[in-house]
Amino acid sequence: MTEMTSKWHPIELFCGVLTGLVTVFSPATLFFVQRTFDLGFEKYTLAELFADLLMYIAPSLLVALGSYIHTAQEKTAGFVLTMIGGSILVLEFPFLVLGAFGPYGGFFYSKGLAAALYTLTPSPLAALTMVAAFLVRRSLRKHSIGHLKISEKTL
Repeated sequence: MTEMTSKWHPIELFCGVLTGLVTVFSPATLFFVQRTFDLGFEKYTLAELFADLLMYIAPSLLVALGSYIHTAQEKTAGFVLTMIGGSILVLEFPFLVLGAFGPYGGFFYSKGLAAALYTLTPSPLAALTMVAAFLVRRSLRKHSIGHLKISEKTL
C-alpha cells in the first residue's frame, strides 16, 4: 500500500471479506449442499447445484477477492471484480427476498427467520463494499493527481 491510505480502505476490505465469509458459511449454501446429498442427483441435479453456487457464492467471492486486490494492491482489476460481483448480488437481492420469504415454502419456512435473514446479508454488505470501493478509488485518484501537481511544480 502507498503511504496515502483513506479511512475507506479498511471498511472496503472488511465488508468485502465479510461478504465472502457470510456467503460461504450461509445456511443457504449449506442447504444447497445438504439438499444435493440428501435427495440425490435425481431430484436436485448437478446443473441446479452449479447454478445455485454460481449465482450465490461466486459473486460474493468476487467481491471478497476484488476488495482485497483493490485495497491491498491498489489495482484497478480489484475494483472491477468488486463492481461485477457486487452488482450481481445487488441486482439479485429481490429474488433472494422472494426465495427466502416466498409464499410457496421459502427458506424462511423451512429453516427459520434467522437463516432467511442471514441468507440476505451478502447483498447489503456487497452494496456497502461497492460504495467504499468508489470512495477508495476517488481518494486514490486525488492522491495521484496531487502527486502529479507536486512533481510538476518541482520541475
